[in-house]
Amino acid sequence: DIAVDDLTGKQWQLEYLHTGGVSYLIEDVVPTILFGTDGKVNGFAGCNNYFGTYTIDGRTIRFNGIGATRKMCREPMGLEDAFLKMLSMDLRALFDENKLVLSGDGGNRMVFGLDNH
Repeated sequence: DIAVDDLTGKQWQLEYLHTGGVSYLIEDVVPTILFGTDGKVNGFAGCNNYFGTYTIDGRTIRFNGIGATRKMCREPMGLEDAFLKMLSMDLRALFDENKLVLSGDGGNRMVFGLDNH
């Protein structure tokens, strides 16, 4: 099972995202996720900041009430759209070394590493 302590107090940076048959390599724009000890979650989606809540049930993480600011960016919005869409799925969490892997149905997958700055 995933414990809240495993997730909180760390700035997770997206390194890889695969959804809808498309893989996104994360280069200049790096989405992030920050889990709060109070059940809140927020971060940067690639253009906009987002916020909401999360619950953990065993190894499943559910994000609820995800909202985002509404800036338009010159950066491709495809990554942000795919990232936010992934947050609407039930995701299974596991740790692989220092990586957080969130997997959904149909091969959907996000891999986060730690921001060591």
